[in-house]
Amino acid sequence: VKESGVGARIKSSSIPTIQGVWDYVKKRNIPEGTKKTLLGLEKGNVDSLVSNETINVIADVQTSGGLLICCPGNKKDELISLLSRIDCIAAAEIGEITDDKENRICVE
Repeated sequence: VKESGVGARIKSSSIPTIQGVWDYVKKRNIPEGTKKTLLGLEKGNVDSLVSNETINVIADVQTSGGLLICCPGNKKDELISLLSRIDCIAAAEIGEITDDKENRICVE
């Protein structure tokens, strides 16, 4: 979002995950790259009810951002339907783009 001049609001409970990921996180099996990604996340942008385990999953360098698609709100249902028809592993609305000139990503 930084280069686009906008922010984002992410609803952590809506993020699909693969089977077993929570077991790895609970065992503290977290890649070093994820730890570096977390250094850039300002704690003030994360709702206090979001667990550290959830933040580790969101910041995982193996998937964070690489699997996101953004589209206009009036096209989201069409996009999710299309992705489902082509056997996409997961398709879900997880948040929204905000008019935030400070480029903050807020996790709820």
